[in-house]
Amino acid sequence: MRVKTLKKVWVIIFLFLFYVVFLDKEVVLESHSPYTDRHIQVIQYGTGIFGWKTVRVVYLDRNEVIAKKPFALLRQVGSFNDRYVSWIELERSLSESVSIETVYSTNFFGDAESRRMEFTYASLETETRTSPYYP
Repeated sequence: MRVKTLKKVWVIIFLFLFYVVFLDKEVVLESHSPYTDRHIQVIQYGTGIFGWKTVRVVYLDRNEVIAKKPFALLRQVGSFNDRYVSWIELERSLSESVSIETVYSTNFFGDAESRRMEFTYASLETETRTSPYYP
């Protein structure tokens, strides 16, 4: 009897942790291109326990998903805001690119990092960079 109860408690703890880390889905930013019918959604998974989140960026063209790219997997990320999203029209390829940036604290002392992701709609390629942040 005691072993069954212990197994049930472990299963409940595991399911709770799985929910906290992965399942609590929230769209934290949606930004539309000023040039075309394209837009992006930044989706955050998990509750951000201890500041660690899983973030995915979904790229859409006329409400059709064309790419899903991971921004951060169980990492510290900052808040997302429209002012950190910049759309750039590329004349050569009749396409555009979008850049997303967030700044976040890396430790208790306030050291900050900047995480930037650039996505080009023509090639569907993504480049992610992390660098120290200097205000």
